[in-house]
Amino acid sequence: AVLIDQYCNPLSDICLKSVQAQVDEITDKVRKVLRTKNPRHPSVASKAGEILIPEVELQRQVLDAMNCVLYEQLKYKGNELDYYNSLNSYIHQVLIRRTGIPISLSVLYLTIARQLGVKLEPVNFPSHFLLRWCQGKEGSTDIFDYTYIDAFGKGKQLTVKECEYLIGHHVTEEFYGVVTSKEVLQRMVGNLLNLGKRESTDQSYQLLRDSLDLYLAMYPDNVQHLMLQARLYFHLGIWPE
Repeated sequence: AVLIDQYCNPLSDICLKSVQAQVDEITDKVRKVLRTKNPRHPSVASKAGEILIPEVELQRQVLDAMNCVLYEQLKYKGNELDYYNSLNSYIHQVLIRRTGIPISLSVLYLTIARQLGVKLEPVNFPSHFLLRWCQGKEGSTDIFDYTYIDAFGKGKQLTVKECEYLIGHHVTEEFYGVVTSKEVLQRMVGNLLNLGKRESTDQSYQLLRDSLDLYLAMYPDNVQHLMLQARLYFHLGIWPE
């Protein structure tokens, strides 16, 4: 997320260390809330990434504390009013403005949860990025062994059926599966690419150019995007040689 932010905003002072420090600050606030509810909770004393909590009830306490801090104390929320603003995709802006789209808020939520010992996994759900939390055997392929978390919707926990209500139609089991970091990156870049295509302004052309560069760095043989890049370069008067 920071790499995308840096590439698309080269004049802004964005670094991983600064973003991580802000995430650590939120994580510490969650620990304080946990401490008041359960002083003996293993996440209270531990440092980032040191533990993985196996008990579902202790994991639930972490998620409840996270929802309290993120959505009640810090007032994070999904940006429904200005959904198609590119700032919603840039992690440093998400932290400043305390709003974003499902995928950017999910990346933040997932990172904080992992630092507190709860393993959440990214789910490339159509139209609305989600996270999943295992309530059954770890690594289970049964989609009903998971609770699905909507970071855009204030951390609401959903069943499989409720996920379908969220987007208004039935989807097959494959859409509930976990995705890799590269696939998360692809979707984030894809969102920016679609935003760049929406308008014909200097700003949108720059966004389109940046997101195409990133996409082709991951998938250099994608003919459709190579053609789009060629058309964009021609339009902007950029000669590759």
